[in-house]
Amino acid sequence: MVFRSAWLGKSRWTKGSQRDIIMIAGWYREEITAVSPNHLISYKVNRSFPAVRQDFTEIAFEKIAEQRTRVTWTIEIEVPSLFGQKWLNALAGKMAATLYQTILQAGQKELEKS
Repeated sequence: MVFRSAWLGKSRWTKGSQRDIIMIAGWYREEITAVSPNHLISYKVNRSFPAVRQDFTEIAFEKIAEQRTRVTWTIEIEVPSLFGQKWLNALAGKMAATLYQTILQAGQKELEKS
């Protein structure tokens, strides 16, 4: 569901780093707002197409056993619209849940291969 993810500039995974993501749901320009290594990454969407408001997203990592980590991905997303906003927000939430689940599953597969 994600076709391309590209960092802008040289910094990666640090506060202020930005990247463009092209996915089935559209295009996002994300900016990392906070990093606590091995604990959490927070980011927001600065621009997107179609337009969404996503001022807060957090990926939290919690070690639960040797070689096992719980990942909790929390987002707040809103679709600004004059018509059907409730329906569009519900749809955006479902699409986001599906998208992030596929990303987590792909990451798990990669980790299990190594």
